[in-house]
Amino acid sequence: WQNGKSYSLNNLVSSAKSPTPAWEILGGVDLADNGIILATAKKMSDNSNHAVLLIPVGVRSDQAKNDGRYDSSKHDESLYPRPGNVTRANESNSLQNALHIFFEDCTDENEIVARTSCEFELIVGDGNLADIPNLSWTVVEKPTGSPPLTPNDSNALVRKISNAEGNLKGGLYRFELAGGHGLSPLVWLPLAGPDIKQFWQSEINYFRNTWGPAYRTKLNSRTLLLGGSPVKRSALKKALAIKDMDKLGGTLDWNGYPQGSYSPCGGPNLSGDNLRLTIAGVVVDWNKRNNMMYALIGREMEIPSAVLTAAADPDTNPFATGAPDSPATKESYRAGYDLHNGVALLEVMQNRGRKMQEPGSWSRKEGPSLETTEEGLIRVKAALLAQMIE
Repeated sequence: WQNGKSYSLNNLVSSAKSPTPAWEILGGVDLADNGIILATAKKMSDNSNHAVLLIPVGVRSDQAKNDGRYDSSKHDESLYPRPGNVTRANESNSLQNALHIFFEDCTDENEIVARTSCEFELIVGDGNLADIPNLSWTVVEKPTGSPPLTPNDSNALVRKISNAEGNLKGGLYRFELAGGHGLSPLVWLPLAGPDIKQFWQSEINYFRNTWGPAYRTKLNSRTLLLGGSPVKRSALKKALAIKDMDKLGGTLDWNGYPQGSYSPCGGPNLSGDNLRLTIAGVVVDWNKRNNMMYALIGREMEIPSAVLTAAADPDTNPFATGAPDSPATKESYRAGYDLHNGVALLEVMQNRGRKMQEPGSWSRKEGPSLETTEEGLIRVKAALLAQMIE
C-alpha cells in the first residue's frame, strides 16, 4: 500500500494496449512498482504459454479505514441484512471487496451531517488512464437520492461524492470499467437502521400530552390527605414520584428491530453499541434512545433533572448499575429534558445528536439511513406505565 491509502483490488484485467485474449494465469506473478503485474499465463485458444502483463483494477481512498476486506463473522444477519443489491450469491465478491469509508471520516468533529466530501480513486494500474486507451468508468448503482458523482477538478480519475448540499447518502456505490471487462469495484458507506422519527415523535407526544398529565393528576390525588400544607404535599409528591421511578428506571427500555429494504446493513451488534437506528437524521444507539425517554418521563413525573441525572449514575448513586455515565450519556439525558420543555425533536437532534454518540462507536461510523419507516418499538414497561395512570 502506498501514500497512506487503502486499496480494494477487485480483479485483474489483461493489458488493453492490444486486443484482449482469454488467459489462464499459471504463476510467476510479480507486482512491479508501477502497478503492472508480470505473470506466466496460458492462452486458452491454443494452450501456448506466454509472459503477459496484468493490470490491477480497484478503488483507493485516503479516507478509508481498511483495505476493503469485510469481516462477515462480525455481521449479525438477523439484525443487519445485506444491502439491498448484495445477495448471498455475490456477497464474497461485493461486501468483502468493497472499500469501506465511515461516516465520521466525512464529517466535521461536532457535526451530525456530513459536511465534507468522500473522495476515492477508481484505478487501473498506476492510475494513469491516458496510457490505456478506450477505458472509462460508469456509475452502475448508487443509493437513492445520492448526489451525482463528479470528477475532482484537478484529476479526472478521482471521484467525489459532493456534499455541498449536505445530502451525502450512505450505502453501496457500484462502478464498472467500460470496455467489456466486467469489473465492478465498490465503495460502501455503512448505514444504520432506518429513521424512526415518526414513531419517536408519537412517543414524545403521548408522554407529554397524555401520560404525563394523567400521572400528575393521580399523583396529586395521592397527597390529598395532607390537606392545605403545600410544602408537605410537594415533598411527598417528589418522594412518591422517585419511588415510582425506582420501579421503572432500571428497565425503562424500547426494544425492536425496524428494518428497511436497504438498511440496516451496518457493523457488528456489540454490547453497549447496539441496535442503532436513525432519529431525525442522526444515528442513535439503543442506550441513548432509552436515556432520552427516561429523562422525558422523569420530568413529566415532576422529578428534578438533577435528581434524575444523579440517580442513573453509579458515581452519584450506589444503587445504580453499569458503568459511570459518560459525557455522551449525560447529553442524552439533556436531550430528554429538552423534549419535556417542548423543544422540537429535529432541533434536539441537531443540537445534541452528535454529542450523544460515543467516540469511536459504530453510531459515528455508520451513516444515517436514507429510509424512513412506520415500524415502531416495544415499550418494555408498558403494563407498569399504564398502571401508574389508571
